[in-house]
Amino acid sequence: MDDTGLYNCNETELLSMARRQGLGALRRGLTKERLVALVGGYDNPHPNDFAGTQFTRAKLELFIHDNWGVVRSQLPGCNGQCTKYPCSEGTHASCYAPNKGSV
Repeated sequence: MDDTGLYNCNETELLSMARRQGLGALRRGLTKERLVALVGGYDNPHPNDFAGTQFTRAKLELFIHDNWGVVRSQLPGCNGQCTKYPCSEGTHASCYAPNKGSV
């Protein structure tokens, strides 16, 4: 199969595609070959392929679920499903940081 299109993408684009496919938040620094294999569907992700935010995403998701009435206006375009929603690591950090003490 010709993956030229995937090889022309940068790391951020490949990570975004992985999130949109439901692969979760993959970590930065994976080789292009590894990212193409995951996004192209040639291999399944291994535990060390994921970003370190899986734990904080799960905690934030529970917090949002328990406080949806209060926080929903602060989450434009977000459905509160942090473990599935395709936000970037930076966006997640911006959402998690002010709620860290409550989570």
